[in-house]
Amino acid sequence: MSTSPPTILETIRAWSADTPDQEALVFLAADGSVSRLTYGELQSHVEMRAVLLRQLPLQSRVGLIAPHGPEFLLEALAILAAGHCLVPISHQLTASQRDKLAERAGIHALRDVEKCGLIMAAGQPIDLADDEDFRALSPAYLRFTSGSTGQRKGVLLSHSTILERTAAANARLKISPADCVLCLLPMVDHFVVSILLYLRYGATVLLVENDTDAAHFAHTQMATVLYGSPTQYREFRNPLPHVRLAVSTTQGLSEPVAQSFFAHTGCPLAQALGIIEVGLLTLNEDRAETEPFLAGVPMPAYQLTIVSDGGRDGEIHVTGPGLLDAYVSPWRSGASLLTAQGFPTGDHGWLDDSGCLHLVGREKNRIVLNGVPFFCEEIEACVNQHPDVLESLVFVNDNGVVVRVVVQNAQASLAQAINERLAFLRTPIRLEVVPELPRTPTGKVARPING
Repeated sequence: MSTSPPTILETIRAWSADTPDQEALVFLAADGSVSRLTYGELQSHVEMRAVLLRQLPLQSRVGLIAPHGPEFLLEALAILAAGHCLVPISHQLTASQRDKLAERAGIHALRDVEKCGLIMAAGQPIDLADDEDFRALSPAYLRFTSGSTGQRKGVLLSHSTILERTAAANARLKISPADCVLCLLPMVDHFVVSILLYLRYGATVLLVENDTDAAHFAHTQMATVLYGSPTQYREFRNPLPHVRLAVSTTQGLSEPVAQSFFAHTGCPLAQALGIIEVGLLTLNEDRAETEPFLAGVPMPAYQLTIVSDGGRDGEIHVTGPGLLDAYVSPWRSGASLLTAQGFPTGDHGWLDDSGCLHLVGREKNRIVLNGVPFFCEEIEACVNQHPDVLESLVFVNDNGVVVRVVVQNAQASLAQAINERLAFLRTPIRLEVVPELPRTPTGKVARPING
């Protein structure tokens, strides 16, 4: 007799039954109010919300539109508890963007917390062309990539894949019931190797509605683990004696940001490389204080192979547990995406003698200047070392190399200083100071197409 594969919801249910009074979630709203849920209350709310969702055929694709906070968490867990596949859709997207993403995902129903009930997808058949392959995987989570360097791809994860990649990540993160984890990244984009992982291992999840409140909330709630982006960590200015690990991800970490954070909080920032098709791949714990810009050492379960055309760096290929099960729209199975060296990530880098990964850039961000190849990320890393630069974006168009920067102090000498830093390019640059950089729907910097 066949049995259903285990799910991460079963581990959360078991923890809720064993420790119903332990806090699972603490949320600081924009008005300063704080709401709390124990594991027992969390499980009760989830089961009540799952009743409506169980009216759908098993393993339906259910879109979720909800703001970052308790409502998103409860609705997402309810979708999983009802046996469906969660498709998170940012509430910050325009109506047309939402409709396009929902159509590409092939959702069967939509749960929008701002509207009552469950919205069935208009004209959407329950059985799509790839639904037989889809349902055979025991699907749990379908999220689209950021699209920062091209069209967004739909990445599908099964229940077993989620269990594998959360276990692989926790071999290094070591999340436990003793931890209070402040997760600053939006749940619509970061849910599996973050929120689900924390709940699987019995931690208390801390969430804030406004990033400006994060540093104080981390202090008052005695956070032990922080998980955010370099931009969010700029706001931290007070000591954090209880923090044992501060993880920086989603974009490259510059030395000025890392040094400022360490000087104010007493905690080094550990850069991590997370890839939606892979999971949490590397973490830079050992050299976080002295070399914070490194991507770090791979998780024990992963093996990296650098596929090079003769130089020191090359494309990073990965083998290990928890790799994606498939791409959707169009459908491509995970197995069909693998090469002899594993999954090709599209990221370029190299491994030093200690096994630490040095990231160079994305394949799609490679440019050639005077016959010499460079990655846009390499140039941005140099620009970001300037103390007045908050972030930068480099690309090439008909006017040559364009460097856009967001600065905290605009000075007349900035252009000269940037040109001196980029003298190795041996080509003129065009510096543009802008109030902010363009973003994708997931919050990453949107890159123009080079050329």
